[in-house]
Amino acid sequence: MAKRPTTDTTTLGVRERMLLFCIASGTDWQRAGVTGETVTALVVKGLLVRDSVGRLALTDDGPSESYLDQRVHCVRCS
Repeated sequence: MAKRPTTDTTTLGVRERMLLFCIASGTDWQRAGVTGETVTALVVKGLLVRDSVGRLALTDDGPSESYLDQRVHCVRCS
């Protein structure tokens, strides 16, 4: 059963959601027009990882703790 969306995943843009869909469904994300910058952003957010062969894979745990800490810090600063 799928996890319920968290606040962090509901704030993702169309490009990020498209990439997650492509990875989950096994679709070629490059043919779908997703950029490398989007891949990097989701890896930094902790939503994607590279497997042992270098392919992108969804994480089991959701966003990384360091990304969540950065978001809390940025919100407090503004």
